[in-house]
Amino acid sequence: MAYDYDKLYAQERDALGQPTAIFVDFFDKIDRKQMRVLDVGCGQGRDAIFIARKGHQVVGVDISANGI
Repeated sequence: MAYDYDKLYAQERDALGQPTAIFVDFFDKIDRKQMRVLDVGCGQGRDAIFIARKGHQVVGVDISANGI
């Protein structure tokens, strides 16, 4: 059975915590400006928000209405 992320996102504001470490490392080192990024399964946007704050254009999609 799949985990009910929609329920988790409804109960917890920052359910999954900080941005994913590998994304932080990548976007801290990347030398390109204003990339276009698609975050599939973005949940509450922990990675998408981090990437957008780095100056990139981000589109996030998720099946969870509470995540979005």
